[in-house]
Amino acid sequence: MRPLTRGGNVEVNRIEKRDVGQYSSDHHKQRRQLESLTVPNSIRLCTGRNCSITDNTAERTNEGFLEYYNKTTLQWVPMCDNRFTERNAQVVCRELGFDPINVFFAHDRRVEYHSNSLSRIWSWPEPLQCVGTEDRYDDCPIRLNGQLYGHRHECKWDSEFVFIHCGTRNLEENLDYWGGIRFANPEFEYSLYEHRIHNHHTHETMKKSESDLIHLHIIGAGILHNEKSPAIQSIIKNPSIRNVNITKCAHHGINLISPTDSINMMFNTVNDILGEGVSAISLNGEGRESDESSFTPLKDLNLPYHLFSLIDICDSTKMVTVEERVLLYYKYDNNPVNCVKIFKSMFRVKPFGFRLLQFNLFNHTQNYGKRDSLSLYDGDIYNITAPMIGYLENGSPDEKKLFKTEGASLSVSLFANGASAVHGFIAEIVTLPISAIGFNRDVQHNISNSEFIKNRDGAITYQSVGEVNPLVAITRNEILNNCLKLYGNFTSCPAAVRVDVQNTQTLVFRNNLVRNNVGGLLVRADSRGSATSLRGWIHNNLFFANHDLPCLKVEGRQSSPYQEVTIYRNYFTRNRVPFSDVIILRQVVSNFTYNYVHDNTGMRILEVSGFDKVRLPIYQTTSHNGFYKNYATDREGRATVVAGTAGQNYVDNIFFNPDNDYEMITVNRSISLDLWRTRIDAKHNFWSYNETLAVAGRIRDQSDNPLLLEVDYRPFYMNNHTVLGGGKCPPGWDAVAGTCYMYVGAPMTYEEARLFCLSDNASMPYVSGNYEALYEFISRQNQWFQYGDRVWVNHIDYVTQCTSFAFSNVEITDCNQKNAFICEIDPKIMIDPMSWRGDTLAVAFIGVLIAAVLLVGAALICWYSKSKHRHVQRLERRNSIRQSLHSVRSIGSINGGFPDTPYRRKLAQMSTRSTDTLTKGSDYRKMLASTTSMESMEKSQFNSSLDDNQSFDIYEAHNPNPNVMPLTHTTFVKKPITPEYSVPQQNNNRPYNLAFRNEGYRDNSGTASGAPSINTVATEEIPILHHPEGLRSPPDEYTISLELERQGKIYGAYGAPAGSYGAPKLSFLMELRSKMPEQPQAGAVPATTFGQRNNVADQQQYYEDNLPSPPHPPVYSSAYDTTTSDNIPSYDSSPHDLSREFDDSPLPELHHRSKSEALLETNFDFEDSEASPVPMSEASRSHSQPLETAM
Repeated sequence: MRPLTRGGNVEVNRIEKRDVGQYSSDHHKQRRQLESLTVPNSIRLCTGRNCSITDNTAERTNEGFLEYYNKTTLQWVPMCDNRFTERNAQVVCRELGFDPINVFFAHDRRVEYHSNSLSRIWSWPEPLQCVGTEDRYDDCPIRLNGQLYGHRHECKWDSEFVFIHCGTRNLEENLDYWGGIRFANPEFEYSLYEHRIHNHHTHETMKKSESDLIHLHIIGAGILHNEKSPAIQSIIKNPSIRNVNITKCAHHGINLISPTDSINMMFNTVNDILGEGVSAISLNGEGRESDESSFTPLKDLNLPYHLFSLIDICDSTKMVTVEERVLLYYKYDNNPVNCVKIFKSMFRVKPFGFRLLQFNLFNHTQNYGKRDSLSLYDGDIYNITAPMIGYLENGSPDEKKLFKTEGASLSVSLFANGASAVHGFIAEIVTLPISAIGFNRDVQHNISNSEFIKNRDGAITYQSVGEVNPLVAITRNEILNNCLKLYGNFTSCPAAVRVDVQNTQTLVFRNNLVRNNVGGLLVRADSRGSATSLRGWIHNNLFFANHDLPCLKVEGRQSSPYQEVTIYRNYFTRNRVPFSDVIILRQVVSNFTYNYVHDNTGMRILEVSGFDKVRLPIYQTTSHNGFYKNYATDREGRATVVAGTAGQNYVDNIFFNPDNDYEMITVNRSISLDLWRTRIDAKHNFWSYNETLAVAGRIRDQSDNPLLLEVDYRPFYMNNHTVLGGGKCPPGWDAVAGTCYMYVGAPMTYEEARLFCLSDNASMPYVSGNYEALYEFISRQNQWFQYGDRVWVNHIDYVTQCTSFAFSNVEITDCNQKNAFICEIDPKIMIDPMSWRGDTLAVAFIGVLIAAVLLVGAALICWYSKSKHRHVQRLERRNSIRQSLHSVRSIGSINGGFPDTPYRRKLAQMSTRSTDTLTKGSDYRKMLASTTSMESMEKSQFNSSLDDNQSFDIYEAHNPNPNVMPLTHTTFVKKPITPEYSVPQQNNNRPYNLAFRNEGYRDNSGTASGAPSINTVATEEIPILHHPEGLRSPPDEYTISLELERQGKIYGAYGAPAGSYGAPKLSFLMELRSKMPEQPQAGAVPATTFGQRNNVADQQQYYEDNLPSPPHPPVYSSAYDTTTSDNIPSYDSSPHDLSREFDDSPLPELHHRSKSEALLETNFDFEDSEASPVPMSEASRSHSQPLETAM
């Protein structure tokens, strides 16, 4: 900002002082030198310790606290004059070199002062009263009433000091301001009933004609007769103002005072003015003669001087004749006044009534002298017999009283000192009885489709006072960059839009853009009765990037009726209010619902309070709102919501503010009694956590401090699916055609709307069809949506052009037109894994797929099972053939049946190698302990050689070899053995281990008899018997025994059923016993006896724990050794028996094994515990080695 250079002699009152540097050596000398001090001005502005004029420099600072230089004491003295006026501020700015047309002043404490800051000030200057045209502040005279009764003027350290802001001129230097346009009555009194007069020419009632102001551009208005004046002013008139552009004015843009009928202000632009964009005040007054007014008189009023059609109490006219009603006013100036007005009733018949509409006399209670006051007299004041009927001063309890006279005259006397222009009073003087027939109850004041940009004192100020007031509608306006943020907490206005209404039934504030202002919307409401209580609707507004003051504050006054306000589908985003709450709802019946509160910063985000002694839960409801990523700054409790009243209701809200300490806090309940009985109902909300302790940690209530109110938050939502719109969209957003839309009713150009959506991580949607669903969505969002309203959207066919939706079509629209718009975000998709159940085709396809997979799986299982079974059969068949061949060869070799010498040599080599292998207990034990199978053994020993490839005829051996040593035996299963055929063996010191399943040959003859199955006693000699039908090889019973057992068929030898050859087997055994030679060792007990019974008790036989690791010798059994007798043992190598043999040792999994495999693992090289201790000879050992077969 560029200050103005003041013409004239700058050397006047010039004082020079030595230049002392901060770090010079002379700076610390105690010697004081009084030299010339250069002070260009006698005043300065200081912000903190930074002042516009210091000892060394003179900076041009345009704002700060005012300090006056005392030339006598050479001290800068701060100014704390509470009667400081705008005219004084103009002189200060002029002296500092700034234009005096744009000044702002206020009072507040200086935070840098403490109790001793002003103790060294010797003398305080007297307050001055300036006219406003002086060049220097010293030129202003001393206020006449500054020193009364010896009072000494001084300032305390905690006093409120004068703050001044000097702004720039908003009009070019070469242009001068001019007055403006005014609509007013030529007389003080106007007719209220002319619409009831019959016109004898037209035979109709008379119609009032009002002015129209349309298509007008006003620049540089605002100064009339050296006083500030609005560009357009209407006093007790009702003009129509449309399409008017007002810019660069020195005062208000449009000023409406006491309109009597409806007012429509549409399509106007008020830009860059040094006042309020629209300043309207409705002064309807009271229509009844009640002793007490149904309203509270207004306080501060920012009205211009010289209001035509209203009576100034200090004008030159002393006596006024009144027929029905006149308005009397006074606006404070810098000079003291003592004025009188005398009112006479027409025809000297009707008495008078005096009622205050605005009453804001200066508060003089802390000062000496006569106080500012109003005195009322019944009659002529100059008549000493006229009694005083009223005395009013600031704070008087009679400010709402109706003062009545007995006679037909009334005198009003005012005494006032100088003070700020916001002080004053307005009163209505009426004749009794009151004639209120002219008041229309259907009056509406409409401000719509207008722009208010960069107005210093705010965009809109609307105030009403009276028994019944008009309906107010503020719709589709663009409110940008209004009010100034000054030093510290100073602002040039309390809010961009300020509505202070009483007894107003309806207030509508909808589809407005409130952007980048100091504060947003401030509503104060009051009413005397429920019939005139407020019903307010704040719908579809966008509060965006406002700062320093609350963006929404709705406040009810201390009265019995309740003011109800519905705050619905508004968008609050990026508002920055570090020293106040962002949204305040205080003592109103509030319904805060479906609002989107996102990315705001304030002490708290939402404060809902008031009704301290009310316990009903119906007054304040907050539901279906989304609070996302807001940041609170209050050090006492950084919380999103402040619940200040018992009985509030919060439901279906989403709280996701991770940067805040709490989502909700309550206030101290000690101010009221028994409030603890009424909880704050906060059930069914989503708190961003699904655990009770976590949710409780986000709420500060009675559980944290017994003096706080209690919050009932259970049950709460475990997730946000329930409260999302359509299950997909956050609160404030609605699901449309599978995506999330938000209707933003604020008017913007196409480019502004598109950029706004992008800034909130959204986009403007592309619409190419389904217009009916879009129209229904907009109608739900905006109940006032009309046929011609347009909404910005994109169209796929007009990508490079601006398009808007209107009713049922998308059309190309001017990009600079201001319309509402739609933003789109991606839905919060929650995939249901069972959603396919509702699709018949999907169910059928999945069923077919599952069936196919099952069929393929079944086929694979069958193939695997069959393949495994075939492999087992193949191995069993191969092993059985090899065992049969080797057994036959072994028998032939032993009995001389094989004359081939090489074959005998090979058998001897095989026996030697096998003996070496099996006698090495340690190596063989290691092999058995491993998981490998017996297939690791050498197969070449059993491969057929050239000598083996020959056929042999098997004949019965009539002369068995007498040199064959009877072999010891062992048992495989833990079963009782028949004493007739075996001797109990006890050798429990050697472990028994099976390397793999090998069940060998199995005799199933015992199944028919039911006798217990035991291992059959065998030797290496296999007798060859004659058969009646001829000689044949015994069938491989053991190869097919497992398969036959599975089929339930067990066959005996030669394919006959088991047990069919029982008798021949018994005779064979007896014959074989008679032919067996006796054991040559003396005293040895044979391991097995045939045909005789030993007197040995039955014993359980166990595997010997200390047996060496080589396997047990194979047991060969003839097909004829099966019998049906109970005493004849048979093979039973079932897995059940084998599993019982081992108690603790970890064995590999046991499965069905052939007997041939088990027999091949049998070791013949052990000594029976009961046999003769004489060891075997090497020759005998060669005939008793097991078969070493690789499987």
